[in-house]
Amino acid sequence: MPINSSTRKVLWARSGGICAFSDCLQELTVDLKDEESKTLSAAGVPLGEEAHIISGAPSGPRHDSDYPEVRVDSYENLILLCPTHHRLIDKAGGAGFSVETLRRMKVLHEAE
Repeated sequence: MPINSSTRKVLWARSGGICAFSDCLQELTVDLKDEESKTLSAAGVPLGEEAHIISGAPSGPRHDSDYPEVRVDSYENLILLCPTHHRLIDKAGGAGFSVETLRRMKVLHEAE
């Protein structure tokens, strides 16, 4: 089941269009006045990625077979990240970034 548009809008709005990884502060939207941002966008590089905290795929990072499939693409299970930090948290099957760590990171980021 794909992420629906209302969930996507809430995630982006509450994240302020900024990577939720601690101290990253990477803006994740295209600024047409900024040459680097325009170049990345024109090259098809995604500036923001909607990352799953708990993977829906059995072989995915932090997969939990008890987590309801209907909640995999829900707002509560998503965190907005830059491509660099999305790769980092999913590296080695998510080792080093627990579900609790990512949820806390998301809550702290959105509170700012």
